[in-house]
Amino acid sequence: MKKLLSIATLFLALLVSCKRANESKELYNHACTLLQNADIVEWMNNSPEKDIAINELDKVIEMEPKWWAPYNQKVQILKLGSYQDWAENVKSVYELWLNNNGTLDGFQKFSYACSLYCSGNESQALRIFNELSDYYAKKELNEEEKIIYIFSEIIIGNVTKSDLKSFVLEFFEESMVQNIEDFYNLFNNNPKEALWMYV
Repeated sequence: MKKLLSIATLFLALLVSCKRANESKELYNHACTLLQNADIVEWMNNSPEKDIAINELDKVIEMEPKWWAPYNQKVQILKLGSYQDWAENVKSVYELWLNNNGTLDGFQKFSYACSLYCSGNESQALRIFNELSDYYAKKELNEEEKIIYIFSEIIIGNVTKSDLKSFVLEFFEESMVQNIEDFYNLFNNNPKEALWMYV
């Protein structure tokens, strides 16, 4: 009898877990659909659909705190606004992920540092950019890692205008130089605006 009771309990727990997983997937997919069909200009200010999508993603995060996708999707929605209005919210999404025992690596970590910088936590952000720079300086890099490394070096001030081109050419063909120069110039003119694109 005891064995039957524990099997029944396990079965019920599995059913509840499956139902919750299905519900969270439906909410997540609906939020993604709202974003795909969004009027971006309207969402940059505010819209009822934007609020619905954020609320749905919040519910998914509550149900599935160890699933990165809804956190990431929420960041994508929030960054449609200006860093002045939304940087603190974006930083909070990353911190909620970390508080739920999530980890950040590569571009996620770079993006988190960008959100810290944009929300006024420059010294904490610079520590992370330094960590990324130190880490990537010691390994063979893929294309994404090269960008993270170059951008981190620019942000922490290890690359000057005069040595930028030769530095970029260590990693990329000539055709990439202008793109990196554009980032360099934007960062030096308005660092938060430059980094907001990468949160």
